[in-house]
Amino acid sequence: MSTLTKYETPEPGEDELAAETTEAMHRQQEKDRPPGTTGRAAHAKHTGPAKIT
Repeated sequence: MSTLTKYETPEPGEDELAAETTEAMHRQQEKDRPPGTTGRAAHAKHTGPAKIT
């Protein structure tokens, strides 16, 4: 977790919530992309290869 400045105070249970969120994200990634597969995101502005003549 990041270091707090002198003006910040952690919320009660913040560390536990962050750990739960991280674990949930890891479980979802494992479900979406099983080991041995490669996931590739498509960029909205991707036009694909162009043939130059």
